[in-house]
Amino acid sequence: MKNQATVVVTGAGSSTAMGVIKGLARQKELAVRVVSCDVESMSAGAYLAQAFRRVPPVSDPSYLAVMLEVCASEKADLLIPIVDAEFGLLARNRSLFEEAGTRVAVASEEALGICTDKEATVRFFLSIGIAAPRTWRPEDLDPRPGDFPLILKPRLGGRGSIGVHRVDDRDEYRFHLAKAGDCIVQEFIEGDEFTMDTLSDFDGRPLAVIPRRRLEVRSGISYKGLVVRDQEMIDLCCRILRTLGQPGPSCIQCIIRGGVRHFIEINPRFGGGTAFTIAGAGVNTPLMLVRAALGHPMTARIGDFRDGVTLLRYWDEVVVLPGGAGGGPWT
Repeated sequence: MKNQATVVVTGAGSSTAMGVIKGLARQKELAVRVVSCDVESMSAGAYLAQAFRRVPPVSDPSYLAVMLEVCASEKADLLIPIVDAEFGLLARNRSLFEEAGTRVAVASEEALGICTDKEATVRFFLSIGIAAPRTWRPEDLDPRPGDFPLILKPRLGGRGSIGVHRVDDRDEYRFHLAKAGDCIVQEFIEGDEFTMDTLSDFDGRPLAVIPRRRLEVRSGISYKGLVVRDQEMIDLCCRILRTLGQPGPSCIQCIIRGGVRHFIEINPRFGGGTAFTIAGAGVNTPLMLVRAALGHPMTARIGDFRDGVTLLRYWDEVVVLPGGAGGGPWT
């Protein structure tokens, strides 16, 4: 059984990719070579991985062929996509990568249809007996003063808090709705916000669920977080994962109000707070995913993590020398 792997990670300039790359670099269990990819060569992840490949955006007709070439030439065992726009295309062409020996950590097209459509996500939660915010299409709601505050958010896709607006009266509602495009309206739920970093094996079996309370969020990314052992939240996430049957990582969001866990979103990828799970909870989910891709026997770690750990994030720097050579973290 192989004890070394080559892993291709996209979106090298994102905080999510940084967490994955650091998780694979700062472990001693497997020899992992990381090849990072991005549309921009001036990305921090280009200098923290063992190799970097500049790739076109997913909207470019050559994107699929380029990614296939990258994985084939690098003899990649695993492709970890980070950029949401990539998921559908990669899911539809999963077999092409597998024929070349590369596993792709992406959900099925069916699961993506649920996770990337926020209205469908709410219907899914309710269908399996999980609480979710009351949700409307704008044409089905004529809000009265007592209905506010409300949340407007894009129905499809979305990243961070882009396009998400809290509205407190009819004037704000009309103002943001006029610019919103295809959106949904949800009741505003005030309470403690949580993200659950999860991982399933390639058969869709849950391997890890780590809840953390979002103590401070900037542009949709956690900057301060507290790992919390909430068994009910863990059990509900396992129900979600088993029903979806999707392989690989996801981050699931919920808000607790009055003791009720209202589930909000499922992001079918590693989250921007992956570092909280690795460094804080002590569960290296990217490494677990590599092991699963190599066919190693996997033991589920549901509930097996460090509890009560707080992480505080800060800016870090990568130094790029003249000519782009010799880059690395500032030490």
